[in-house]
Amino acid sequence: MIITVPVSIATFLKFIFVKAMVVLIIYIAITYGIDYLLGLIDSLDYDLSNYAGGIGGGISYILDYLKVKDGISLILSAYSVRFLIRRIPFIGG
Repeated sequence: MIITVPVSIATFLKFIFVKAMVVLIIYIAITYGIDYLLGLIDSLDYDLSNYAGGIGGGISYILDYLKVKDGISLILSAYSVRFLIRRIPFIGG
């Protein structure tokens, strides 16, 4: 006995699979793209010690304790992802 799947269900499953693959590819591209851009920012040769010299030890400790550097990079990547997602037709609205 051969079990067959109706054509409408097969077409629907094919559509869902294709759409899931497209979303997965977009997600991977955005994730690796942001990681690459942050790597470019981190690899720049700039010396912040001249600017950090004016910050006192207490303030520097609090900024390090609150992980302000990580927070800024997280916020920038979130805004970048939001910007890119809004440019995708039918998804970004």
